[in-house]
Amino acid sequence: MNNTLSIVSLCFLILSSTLYTSNDDNPLPEQLKEYLSYLYEKTHQTKNIPSLEHIYFLLQQDNSNIPKAKLIAAIQDSILLVQEYKDLSLEERNGESIIGYLNRNLNNFSSEDILNIDQENSKLSYKANCHHKKTSSCPKCCPAPRGPRGHKGSQGSTGATGATGINGATGATGVTGATGATGITGATGAAGITGQTGSTGATGSTGVTGATGITGPTGSTGATGSTGVTGAAGIIGQTGSTGATGSTGVTGATGITGPTGSTGATGSTGVTGATGITGPTGATGATGITGVSGGNQVLLNPYMMADATASNPNITFTKVYGTASNSPSLDAWKISISTTTQKPITTQFALPQDLDTASPITLEIHFFINKILGSLGNLANAQINADYAASNMEIGTSAPATGFAETVTTGNFTITEPTGSTGLQQNLTHIVTSVTLDGTKMVGKNWAYLSLTRIAPTSGTEYNKDIYLVTYSFKYTRINV
Repeated sequence: MNNTLSIVSLCFLILSSTLYTSNDDNPLPEQLKEYLSYLYEKTHQTKNIPSLEHIYFLLQQDNSNIPKAKLIAAIQDSILLVQEYKDLSLEERNGESIIGYLNRNLNNFSSEDILNIDQENSKLSYKANCHHKKTSSCPKCCPAPRGPRGHKGSQGSTGATGATGINGATGATGVTGATGATGITGATGAAGITGQTGSTGATGSTGVTGATGITGPTGSTGATGSTGVTGAAGIIGQTGSTGATGSTGVTGATGITGPTGSTGATGSTGVTGATGITGPTGATGATGITGVSGGNQVLLNPYMMADATASNPNITFTKVYGTASNSPSLDAWKISISTTTQKPITTQFALPQDLDTASPITLEIHFFINKILGSLGNLANAQINADYAASNMEIGTSAPATGFAETVTTGNFTITEPTGSTGLQQNLTHIVTSVTLDGTKMVGKNWAYLSLTRIAPTSGTEYNKDIYLVTYSFKYTRINV
């Protein structure tokens, strides 16, 4: 074994031996432990004692199971180390103190125990450690120096396996595992029996008085009452005496000149002279540059639309721009999913007289989208049935009428619900789609009719909630009239 075993570890073994042999009244002081540490630092690379292998082994055993012979050998080896290196100490009495302490522990064993030690387990000269004088009663107390070491004997067979130790204490409970995923929601149970109607709650407090309405126009002035009867004339009094004539006053300033009188009648026109000879016609000027046709649009709001049952929008949003009772509102027409019975939303208007039917004509369609719980899908498709007519022309489905002039669809467009609503306030998403109308079907016409419904998307999953029609924009190119 390499000489890395600290003498502090040896001291631990020696101290443990006192529990095995006796209750020593002189335990090793702390300063001697510090000395052993110092001694180890100076010697651990220069000393190699084979019996230290046994000491290292003993340090791993329970103190109560250490063989007596091993303890004696460990004490003797420790004494040798201190004797050989005590001159390295700062104070020689430290080494002497440690040797005295170790010898007192060795005295706890009998001479017979010491003589029976396996001589092969130690390189020490027992005589070097002997603390008894040779006498007639103890002729062998200090034997002669030990001879050279013999060959090492063969290794003994492995001892029987010791009994299994007592089971250790149960370890601490491990951290609780993560909660598993929530199972699929079971089917909704049958509706319970309706409970008895509770008593009517107390009447709520009166709401805040609404804002005062706009003052109506002033009523017309009532008719003037009839003039009352003139009272009887009073008795004429006596004429008073004439007063003295006053002095003539200062002449006043000249008054403002009166307005000029009206001009007299114009005299009759004289005879027209003979027409002169017409001069030659001048050359025709160059043709000017043709003006650019302008773009224009016709806007149709919700109040210019209707369905089969109403002429006013069928839904009002009151919490988009605030939740107060006087917050502004938005009106629109509700359009349900295509799988429900459709109620066409219609409008009609006069075709503009400056409409260029040879240029593209686009109908923009504006919708609002609300946040609705339980919505599925994100696609919609709208269909426009359009008709156009001139004056004194029949419309309808029976001849000579021909039904709608054209039917066009928007194609699939994406629905995106709003995400920014807070509390009772509700945001809306504005979406625009469009169709192209056929200008050739409007040639010579001055009236237009539009009817809108929802149809199924051509692919994907249809949005299963209502969308809300807000405005049409009929966009066209103007011609110079």
